[in-house]
Amino acid sequence: MLTKHTYCISDLHLGGALPTQGDIGFQMCPTVARQRLAGFINYVSQVHADDGITQLIINGDFIDFLAEKPITDTKSVELGQRASFESFTENAQQATEKLKRVIHSVDEGAPEGKRVFDALEHFVQKGHQLTIILGNHDIELSLQPVRRMLIERLTQGHPSLVEFIYDGEAYIDGNIIAEHGNRYDGWNAVDHGALRAYRSALTRNESCQGVFTPPPGSRLVAQVMNQLKTRYKFIDLLKPENEALIPILVALEPEVLKHLWAIAPLVREQHKITPPVGRPPKRLSYISAETPSAETLTSYRPQNVDQITTELLQQAEEEWGSDAVPKEATQISGGQWSWLDSPNSLWRIIKEKREAELSRYKALRRAFVSYRKTLDSPFDHTQEAKRYLEAAKSISGEAGRIVLLGHTHLPKCIRLNHGVYLNSGTWCPIIRLPKECYDPDEPEGAAVQILQDFIRDLAHNVTERWCELHTTCIYIRRDEASVTAELIEVTASNELQCIAVEQL
Repeated sequence: MLTKHTYCISDLHLGGALPTQGDIGFQMCPTVARQRLAGFINYVSQVHADDGITQLIINGDFIDFLAEKPITDTKSVELGQRASFESFTENAQQATEKLKRVIHSVDEGAPEGKRVFDALEHFVQKGHQLTIILGNHDIELSLQPVRRMLIERLTQGHPSLVEFIYDGEAYIDGNIIAEHGNRYDGWNAVDHGALRAYRSALTRNESCQGVFTPPPGSRLVAQVMNQLKTRYKFIDLLKPENEALIPILVALEPEVLKHLWAIAPLVREQHKITPPVGRPPKRLSYISAETPSAETLTSYRPQNVDQITTELLQQAEEEWGSDAVPKEATQISGGQWSWLDSPNSLWRIIKEKREAELSRYKALRRAFVSYRKTLDSPFDHTQEAKRYLEAAKSISGEAGRIVLLGHTHLPKCIRLNHGVYLNSGTWCPIIRLPKECYDPDEPEGAAVQILQDFIRDLAHNVTERWCELHTTCIYIRRDEASVTAELIEVTASNELQCIAVEQL
């Protein structure tokens, strides 16, 4: 067999408004990462030119449609108002326009050789294989006009090896199996049966009202997180989300609790359409013109819903006395977003240069200490959260598969009983909580001071000292004799530094 060289990247999150003076923007993947990405793609397209087959897998969240303002909302932007965001762009034409806007903004002004979509075009026109897997931030790529537009941009009408994987399928190539990983995250599992029904109705100009509902995580981003992003740069960057981001958000903005509680029940509904790990879905009725809806989907018993998040929300309510925040709140307050300026807001206190109560910082420190193991382990590439590790073990089975996931933004390389699990990480910066804030051996006074400095910086959008950019990928080399899987970091000079390697 010919040697096959497979590279896998994910969570590029291309899109979102560029930062401008007085506006922090909505871009997750910064210029330095995008130009590094273009250089990496150009390198991959030529490094194995005389040695077998080259493939690039983009394993989900390629384009960040959730960060793109609606096409029809330009009027509010002109008036200086905050634009609303969509958890799913239902109109295929508008979704296509969003994609065009992303392509233009990503490569605009970049020097030759540093343009991402030019690099991808060059890659596929060299005859290499490009595989694009659906994530949860780019659901719109499943819409036929959007896919077609992207293919035309990359191929320029020439025959090319470009493949889209959607409808909830995993991608299989020999002993490699790849999927984005959001299927194992109750907040972000996509109802692919309903999405397929929606697309089916859309192509026939039939009514699509209520056919597809985007996942709770998408609604959380559109309704809550994007509103917070107008104020805080760290929203997309702080990891891990459940154990670090939520307590800090609640500390800064106690009113955010009612919005988190309003959306959390949606996760239980999502589990009804997401089968537990290792359990195949029961047969679904054929989606035809007579049944263009998701009513035939089998209901599953809800699994435990993000217990840590729930506990942290409860703990937050107890710790800083937010009894006035009703759990039964069911909707976000009006267009003024007045909840961001609550008198309880730590952000407001910091901005007004008033002293915040020390007890609030101490309470936050106690919350972090109690979850210190789950705050530390996500950044160890040899450890993984139970839900993703169990999924990888189930998928790999006894066949000894190489399981590739993304979604978490945290690179992993873990040996399984019969195979290997790798997570490709992200090309976006991340922020991690300073270890002193959750180390029980750190004197409380010193830990609280570091936490205060950290939160003050986040509140003022001074994130540079806390940001880390680790642009990571997976490289798999297969020939008749062996299979080698590597977790790699791509450096600023486009050197590939091996973090971990496994041989099958």
